[in-house]
Amino acid sequence: MQPSIDVNTFVEPVINSLDQCLGLLGILKDPSDPLVKSVKPAFDLMKALVNLVGRNVALMLIWEWPEVVELALKLFRDEKLGDSDEAWLSELAQEAGWSREDLIEELKSVDADPSSRVKRYEELFEKYRREALELVGKDSRQAGEKMWGAVTALIKLHAAKKGVPIIHWDHGKLHSYVNNNVEREDRELFQRLLLMAEELHVHFYEGHLDESSFKEYFSKVAELIGKVGKLIDLE
Repeated sequence: MQPSIDVNTFVEPVINSLDQCLGLLGILKDPSDPLVKSVKPAFDLMKALVNLVGRNVALMLIWEWPEVVELALKLFRDEKLGDSDEAWLSELAQEAGWSREDLIEELKSVDADPSSRVKRYEELFEKYRREALELVGKDSRQAGEKMWGAVTALIKLHAAKKGVPIIHWDHGKLHSYVNNNVEREDRELFQRLLLMAEELHVHFYEGHLDESSFKEYFSKVAELIGKVGKLIDLE
């Protein structure tokens, strides 16, 4: 995954000119016109995403994650996915610690108000935590990855309750959300949870934790989850 780019400096001018550009394409209706042929696909993509999630979010996604935007729109339209789409889908699911099916459902809901997704994230959190606990004595790599999936769902749940959209497959965005949206007195708790859960995520790929170290990390993450859960009124 490429590091995120701060687009705040560039967003406002683009927002101000977006309507003018889309209006120009409305005037140039001749599909054989070279200008229309060269730029219309990009503006169709921009216009579709703006209609779904609003300008600011759309511009941030297109700037930082153009391939993911195209994938989300294909899923939204039930279009056939190509090999590159499948590769992106697999990578995003791995980064989030979620199943392919859950990631698809998430991308299809890109236009949803985050607060309307609270129940969904509660279900995902419980699902992945339960699967992690079932696997902990059988397969440490899989157990650690399921616990990472539970943590990303938990952060998404916290954000949804605040009505804040968050890109959970980008680890930097998760940390940025915590640093900018979690109450100061609770921030360190969330930061420790993310850092320790990320170690379990790394273990899934590298298997670098011995049995004793894995159990220590897993137990600590489970403990931190319990504390964070109380803060956001989880049972």
